[in-house]
Amino acid sequence: MIIFFIFIVAIIYFVFTSYNQLQRNAQHVKACLSNIFVSTQKKINLVNQLIDVTKKYQENENLTHLTISDNMTQSNIAANHSNANSALVGIQGVIQQYPELKANQHYQSLMTTINEVENDISHQREKYNESVREFNTSRSTIPTVFIANILKFPEAPYLDFNQENTEQTLLKNFNTDHSERLTEIYDATKQRFVEKSQYIRDKVEQQKKPALDKEQALITKEVIPSQSSSVADHHSKN
Repeated sequence: MIIFFIFIVAIIYFVFTSYNQLQRNAQHVKACLSNIFVSTQKKINLVNQLIDVTKKYQENENLTHLTISDNMTQSNIAANHSNANSALVGIQGVIQQYPELKANQHYQSLMTTINEVENDISHQREKYNESVREFNTSRSTIPTVFIANILKFPEAPYLDFNQENTEQTLLKNFNTDHSERLTEIYDATKQRFVEKSQYIRDKVEQQKKPALDKEQALITKEVIPSQSSSVADHHSKN
């Protein structure tokens, strides 16, 4: 009974420890991707400001404002990054025709900030892919992989700015909220423990019963002869 109880407690401890570790790593992955998403939005805003500055020198229909999507998907992040770079290439073409634009202080300030944001995005992408590697490595190790499969923790996708190779994966599909599943496992384990405990108690009672019956029989055998002897002595005296 005690060994079984310790075994159940050990399993529950292992499940929750593995879950907490997976959850921490998963939240880190989400946070890293969120940082990239915010930075790409910032880059697009800066490029749109740069387009406004450029249009003061030439009304170019090819230079249109970029749209910003609130849907945080890997494909959208890669598309935003690619569109911003394409717009910058178009702006560079205008600069070749209008050298005075390059000397514009507002233009220079925006380009400096854009380069800084681009460096941030590059570092953030490295951090994101590193967090993905750590999560997937942790998820695939034994015995954590069994818990991950039971709780349906998916593998985290890497981020590649090559849009053709980017998985159309919504961040929200990287679902790591398993509170309902954990409750189900806990309830099932608790029920199993109660049933097993009752089974063990019944077995113990069944094992005790023959011993008690045997002990009772021995007592009966000892008592009956003793009583018979007492009765015989009483009659002999009379």
